[in-house]
Amino acid sequence: MILTLLLLLACGLGDSLLYGPGHPVTSPTDAIVDVSMPILQSLDAEGRAKVELALAAHPHWDLRQMNGQDGSACQVAVRMEPDMEGRYQPSLNGFYSDFSSGNDVVQTRVILPLDCVHGYGRPRGVAVQATPSSGPVQLNLENDEGQPGKSSYLIIQSPSGLNLEVMEQSQVDTRGYTQATLAEIESTLEQALAGTLEISSKAGSAELVVAEGMQPGIYQLRAWVNPRAPGQVYAKVRYAGPAQGETPPAEVQGKEGELLSPSRIEPKSTRTVAFGQDPGVQHPYRSEVVVYEGDWGAPYTVSMELWFRPEDGGAERMLVSQEAVIEGWMR
Repeated sequence: MILTLLLLLACGLGDSLLYGPGHPVTSPTDAIVDVSMPILQSLDAEGRAKVELALAAHPHWDLRQMNGQDGSACQVAVRMEPDMEGRYQPSLNGFYSDFSSGNDVVQTRVILPLDCVHGYGRPRGVAVQATPSSGPVQLNLENDEGQPGKSSYLIIQSPSGLNLEVMEQSQVDTRGYTQATLAEIESTLEQALAGTLEISSKAGSAELVVAEGMQPGIYQLRAWVNPRAPGQVYAKVRYAGPAQGETPPAEVQGKEGELLSPSRIEPKSTRTVAFGQDPGVQHPYRSEVVVYEGDWGAPYTVSMELWFRPEDGGAERMLVSQEAVIEGWMR
């Protein structure tokens, strides 16, 4: 009892101690944002469909599967942020960090969940729910002493089911990034409805590039494909044999042609991709996969494949493949 009282006094009686004294949650008046989004509020089923198609073709958005708060899979559009070289790369969970430039905002995530709420991981007492007509909304800030800055999480649920979630970790109380993001999303919706939103396409045939991720066993897939019908594209990694001069790890020996980590790779790599009727025009696909078979320093050969699952329930088919020498992720 005495220890609890001391903790309360140390952190302020108004703080909510979720994980102990290092994680107080406060609600400063500087952290008020205006959640007025008339376009999102008025979006109907037809408009939402146009927005989804536009985002699938946009170079800075990534339409993928993520788990909702109830544990079920749902479609989520993740806004990608540029890296230091200006490239837009997907991240495993949609979070983007900048801890070294000295900017106030150090970590963000902007997602548009479709017919679900994704949420901010474990319940933290931070998330605030609103609607596109809520007006001024008070945000909560979590001050994690192990991280720079304070984190907020805003969930906006719209009548059309196209929702918006904004996470901001900033070293100031004001939520300038969150407020600017709300205006930017309204502009994105307006352009999508008008048919003027930027799209990305490339002339030629389908192609797939496999690049190393942040650690061996993690790989970036960059592709240009055109499924020519609505549906979803996902990755398969198939064991092809030993790498030249190498002995493959025991986990894959004798398993030529078998899929690796399928229960993990398929849902993590599933994307909604733009399509068209011209087979000579391709559209971007990007994902990151983790292969768990094997360990660092034990390379072997695989076939990286992109498959298309039609929305109408038709037969699935492979769009493109690329052989690669990889290692398993050491965990």
